[in-house]
Amino acid sequence: MSRVTGVDEVVLKFRALILAVRLQAEENVTRATRHLHREVKKSAGLTDHTLAQLAQLGHPYARRRPQAIHSPSWLVHRQGSRGKRRKRDQGGTLYGAIQTAYEKTPARITGIVGIEQDQAPHAKWIVYGTSKMISRDFLTGTFTQQIDTLQTLLVKGFDQSTVDRIG
Repeated sequence: MSRVTGVDEVVLKFRALILAVRLQAEENVTRATRHLHREVKKSAGLTDHTLAQLAQLGHPYARRRPQAIHSPSWLVHRQGSRGKRRKRDQGGTLYGAIQTAYEKTPARITGIVGIEQDQAPHAKWIVYGTSKMISRDFLTGTFTQQIDTLQTLLVKGFDQSTVDRIG
């Protein structure tokens, strides 16, 4: 009869490998989520036109005569106020309402970039449009535009170096 030895050592190495993979995954998800957050902020932070200039352009986001004033068309202008807060300062509140969150379980970590609805209740009208305004889904647009970069960030570090960390 043969005797197998070293099983305890193999189990410890597997546990260490699982921990190393989990730590690398958390690091990668955090890095990718931060990247996406920055890019979504850029997509919702255009400052090349003021509300007055958009009106002079004939309200380019109106359904009656939509105009492509930038590319991609889903980009959003940030309308920050100077001094006293204005009622129509929606772009500034939208920009500030872009948040990141993480959901962790023993088997999964998820990074989330989205809009805090309490801070920007009008965001749904920008993303989905209204009967008078075209939709500009800058969340999906940015995600789609960044998918290759996000995939690269998510797999970074999963190579021999992960195995090397456990000895």
